[in-house]
Amino acid sequence: MDIANKLIAFYNHLNAADVNRTIFSVKLGERNSEFIEKFKEKYSNQYAFYTLTPINYEVAMNEQILEYVKRDLLFQLILDGTLNTNIKIPDHILLQWYFNENTIDVVKDIMRFAPSTLSNGNQLGMLLKGTITLAEGYAQQCKKFRGLKENIARAKFERATKSIAKMSAATNEIGEIDPMSWLITHAIMGLKKTPVLLIEDFDRIDPVQLFGIFNIFSTRTEKKTTANATEKQGDDNEINPIKTQNKFGFAKIIFMMDTVAIGTIFRNYYGEANYESYIKEFVARTTFYHSVSEHAKSSLQSYVKEECKINFETVSKGLTAIGIRLDRSDIKDMMNVLDNFEDAYIREEVSVTDNFHFQSDTPLVKLLTLLKRIGVKEHQLSDFFSAIEAEENFMDLLGCFAVTKESILRHGKVCHRGVLYQMVVDEEEGTYKTFDRVMTIPSMVSVDDYRFLEVDIDKVIGKALEYVRRI
Repeated sequence: MDIANKLIAFYNHLNAADVNRTIFSVKLGERNSEFIEKFKEKYSNQYAFYTLTPINYEVAMNEQILEYVKRDLLFQLILDGTLNTNIKIPDHILLQWYFNENTIDVVKDIMRFAPSTLSNGNQLGMLLKGTITLAEGYAQQCKKFRGLKENIARAKFERATKSIAKMSAATNEIGEIDPMSWLITHAIMGLKKTPVLLIEDFDRIDPVQLFGIFNIFSTRTEKKTTANATEKQGDDNEINPIKTQNKFGFAKIIFMMDTVAIGTIFRNYYGEANYESYIKEFVARTTFYHSVSEHAKSSLQSYVKEECKINFETVSKGLTAIGIRLDRSDIKDMMNVLDNFEDAYIREEVSVTDNFHFQSDTPLVKLLTLLKRIGVKEHQLSDFFSAIEAEENFMDLLGCFAVTKESILRHGKVCHRGVLYQMVVDEEEGTYKTFDRVMTIPSMVSVDDYRFLEVDIDKVIGKALEYVRRI
């Protein structure tokens, strides 16, 4: 299914300056992974993507959700090499590592949530190695604090307190207070690409956790940096507070969910409260809607109209006659029907006489190819076409395949259902004939004189099927 235009539309939505949090709304049961994977692939040079899947956190108590989120992000940053021992930690953050400087304890604390957040077991070894290296590196940085514990142990609290206060006052970095949050935020804000957080399956988790995660990511992280690094405030180099867009420094956050389902959950949980106002607290602008089934249906409708030259309602009528209904559930399963479609039929010369040739890729061949991909069997085709042969454009659909040697000798006349037609084609000499239109012969001409030109629908379909590739 071609989603190129939809990808561009979502990019324009996400890339807008006033969007820092948004909802990507897709209905429950519809596959959105293809869209998101293609979006990530297409815009990987501009965005750095990180993903949370809260459904993995179901085993956790609600108060542990933030810890799962932090470790999930930490693991991804370690695995992609963004978080490493080259990061210089400010003293007021490093001090917390110092008071828990046993490397094994730090590793155990970090790895405690790993089984629920890793995508596969093969990552465990890589993560463990990276975590140990990270913990050892930061433990090395803690050596500057030697003597601080001893001062506390000897009840020299005044000296220890002054040292800690001096460290805290000297910092001009990100305003996260615990080491893990600081590391995550520092690493993300240091990325050259725009950091984007995807939160998947948001509508499949417990309501308490769902709204808890909403609250987590509605807070902003404050960063203090020098004017040289961001905004020049006159000629001085004073420290200015700059607010990041989102928690942990993400420039963009995408909540992936079914807004209808979330609305139902919200009302069931909170009663008849104002859901729309609640959601507006978390997102910057209008929700972006994507429906696999609607997009597939629209693509099929456009193809039938533009390439098969008939109305989609006509096709639906024929399919209904053979027991196939293109309702929403069916369309969703046929989202890839049009993929590599031109490879599914043969384009070559069809000869009727020495002077009458046409190309086989006619609307009829394309329709037969489409029907075959939808799942229509050859023995069902007769009933399909019988159901639609009374439609206004039926003879146009048959086109050049309805033309025989006998009809050519009689200027393209054919007979069908008691009506005499003339199949008008492009008569330019030395080129392939192309079907132009069907003309109805006036009733003053006796149809009985042309009964031998009656179109054999099954025979016409059989001839056109020769140019549809076998699956």
